[in-house]
Amino acid sequence: MIKFIRMKTFLLLVSIVAILATCSDEDSPRKMKVTVPITLLDVDNIGIANEELSMRVKAIAPSGCYSDLEIALEKIDERHHILTASATYFSKNNICPYNIVSRDTIISFTPQVTGVYYFSANKPDLTILRDTLIVE
Repeated sequence: MIKFIRMKTFLLLVSIVAILATCSDEDSPRKMKVTVPITLLDVDNIGIANEELSMRVKAIAPSGCYSDLEIALEKIDERHHILTASATYFSKNNICPYNIVSRDTIISFTPQVTGVYYFSANKPDLTILRDTLIVE
């Protein structure tokens, strides 16, 4: 009787291990918001206070698993701003179409005071891009 219980326990453990081995995380769909790199930051060189200026910004995601690219401009202080880009990443079985997804946009900006404005794109772990604007 004890041999039967041990054999049954052993078979149960083998079955559990086999089930867990076939159900890996790689097989389950994944959807999450991720950071993508901004590859272009082009700000006007000179501007006038209280007049609208524009900056060209481009972000690129490496595959078709990315969608809904968004670029955001965040004010750090009066003359310092940072741009970041994010996208929705969705993959099933870690298989992604081989196509680049990009967003090329113009962001309007109205400086309020004279002086030098500093813009940076991306946060650490990505290549930081920088540009300046002189406002008269």
